[in-house]
Amino acid sequence: MPSNLRHSSHVFSRRASLLAMSGIASALTGTLAGAATDSTTTINWDRIAQEFLMDRSLLYLNTGTLGATPKSVVEARCALGQRLESNPAGEGFGSILLEAEAVIPKIADLIGCSAKEATVTRNTTEGMNFIAEGINLQAGQRVLVSNHEHPGGLRAFQFLKKTRGVEIDVAEIHSPPQSEDEVVDSFRKAIQPKTRVIMCSYVHFSNGLRTPIARLSELAHQHGCLMVVDGAQASGGVAVNVKELGCDAYASSGHKFLLGPKGTGILYINEQARDQITPMQLDDGLGFYTAIRGTGSMPEVIGLGAVLDWTRQIGRSAVFDRLMSLRNMLYAVLEKTPHIVPKSPPPGSSMASQLVCFSVDDRGRHEKLKAQFTQNKVLVRGVNIDGVDFRLSVHLYNTEADIARFEEILLKGVT
Repeated sequence: MPSNLRHSSHVFSRRASLLAMSGIASALTGTLAGAATDSTTTINWDRIAQEFLMDRSLLYLNTGTLGATPKSVVEARCALGQRLESNPAGEGFGSILLEAEAVIPKIADLIGCSAKEATVTRNTTEGMNFIAEGINLQAGQRVLVSNHEHPGGLRAFQFLKKTRGVEIDVAEIHSPPQSEDEVVDSFRKAIQPKTRVIMCSYVHFSNGLRTPIARLSELAHQHGCLMVVDGAQASGGVAVNVKELGCDAYASSGHKFLLGPKGTGILYINEQARDQITPMQLDDGLGFYTAIRGTGSMPEVIGLGAVLDWTRQIGRSAVFDRLMSLRNMLYAVLEKTPHIVPKSPPPGSSMASQLVCFSVDDRGRHEKLKAQFTQNKVLVRGVNIDGVDFRLSVHLYNTEADIARFEEILLKGVT
């Protein structure tokens, strides 16, 4: 890092925080305790839903693909971009670079690790690529995955199969499984003597399953394996503490449930596993700027830091509870609608996440429902894995009115 950075001020941090918080104060009533709400706080969720630039002609139920960034953070990011372009090298290797570096401790706080174990990436896929490349798997060694892994987490290991002769085994998970034991037993039965890595999503993109990762980590370590977690659908949607999960590496996106700028991600590598996971790109350390990584997108990363501040001001637990509340409303709608079969764990299950998925009981109605969604501008994720047809994913820009609108459209589409 250039020596002049050590003396630069943290100007944008204060500006970004003020901009990011400007729209939130009127949405909260009561007393804020530090950076988070306390038990006496009443949150006006409808007011918070207005803090986004969302096209309200859409019924947007696809945060699991991309989330929307609060407009105050969008404005802060744009202002930062203008400042950077006014003096690219002076700002880009000065105070703005320092602000990008300062996001890493915020990421560490978010996922419960040391700042020495976390860094920023462009997305989950890039983080998973770093991890896979860094493990140095050899021909004949094996990686165990589930049948519900996203290509973004899986492709790096498939590349190692093609180029190094690494073998991939698959643990079959039903949609939904009946218990955590069923999930763990599926992995236990699929472990081979040469298995070196277990890779699994914390929240599966295809059925909304919240995997018992802590138990899989224990299983992995009992067999001398590394535990690698694809956290794309988890961070920002459910509580994540990587130390409690016990995993060796965790990659996630900043632009899904964290609501960050597009092209941001987070990566964790347990300090105790650094001798076994050694990505070329992190050979100079986990800093935002290093000689081997070069220059990254500073406005986007600083925007991610600003949205983490924004969410923390509301209260992370309050956000998780809100998402689960909306998700459970959707589950109730699915459960009572004819010809609809929920494919995610039910409310109250330890395996339930903020995602909820479903199938339609015949293909004619399935096609009719797809057309109904298109006609009514309902944005959902098609799945087509293990009998799952559609995935629904909500966030703070969704309201109870959206759930009622969805119920009406869903019923029309299958009857």
